[in-house]
Amino acid sequence: MAALSNAALKYAMFVQSWLLIAIAAFILALLSIVLIVLFILTLNFLFNGKLLS
Repeated sequence: MAALSNAALKYAMFVQSWLLIAIAAFILALLSIVLIVLFILTLNFLFNGKLLS
């Protein structure tokens, strides 16, 4: 998904469309937020002892 959004961002910059750039940047930002949330939840489970039990 990250590679797809990165390719969409590069294509949007190539065709110089501000709408496509905004959509691709939104997808990349959304994916980054999801990744950060999963990382924080995983650390929470790890430190509470629920991850390996």
